[in-house]
Amino acid sequence: MSALLKKTHAAVGAAAALYMVKPDTIEGVALAVTSGIVGGLLCDIDSTKTAIHQKAVLLVTAAAAIIIIGTLTGRIHIDLNQLGELFQNEVMDPRAVYGAMLLVLCLIAAFTRHRSFAHSIVFAVAVYWLMKHTFEAAAIPFAAGVVSHIAIDLLNDRGVQLFWPIKGQFSFRLCSSKGAVNSLFFYAGVGAAFLEAAQFLGITHLTI
Repeated sequence: MSALLKKTHAAVGAAAALYMVKPDTIEGVALAVTSGIVGGLLCDIDSTKTAIHQKAVLLVTAAAAIIIIGTLTGRIHIDLNQLGELFQNEVMDPRAVYGAMLLVLCLIAAFTRHRSFAHSIVFAVAVYWLMKHTFEAAAIPFAAGVVSHIAIDLLNDRGVQLFWPIKGQFSFRLCSSKGAVNSLFFYAGVGAAFLEAAQFLGITHLTI
C-alpha cells in the first residue's frame, strides 16, 4: 500500500468516525479520530507491504518461539483444564477475554489473502462486536474506520471479497487505487475531519 493510500484510509476513517459519533468534547474528538484512524488502517493488516502486517507476523513469531522453547525446556506447561477454569473465573474481567479474541481475530486476518477476510462484512461486524465488549466507547468510531476502508476499496477496480467466505471479488470499478482520485479522497477526508471536529466543538456552525 502506497504512503498516500495509507494516509487516505486514515483521513477518511477519522472523518467517518467523527460523523458517526458527533463528539462534543476534546476528549471525545480525540477518541473518535484515533479510533477511526486505527480502524481505517486495520483492514490492510492482510497486506505484506504494511507495517501493521509485519508487526503482526513478528508478534506471532515471537509468541510461538517463546511457547516452543519454554515447552521444550520444561519452563512452560500448558494445562487446558486450568485455562478453562481461568476463563470461567468470575473475578476475571470479561473485557480481557474479548480483547484477546479481538487480537486473535486480527492475527488471523493478517495471514489471509489480501482484500479477502479483512475486507469483508463478517470482519467488520466481528470487529464492532468485540470492540463493544472490550472498549464500548471506541466501538462505533473504530468500526466506522473499518467500514470506510472497505467502502473506498470497493470503488476501485481491484475489488474486495465483501461477502467472505463466499468466493468472488466485488467492485464498483469507478476508479484506480492510485492517482488523482486517491489524492481527492485524502484531502476530502482531512477537510471533512477538521470541519466536523470544529462543528461538534461549537467552533463553527457549518452544517455537513
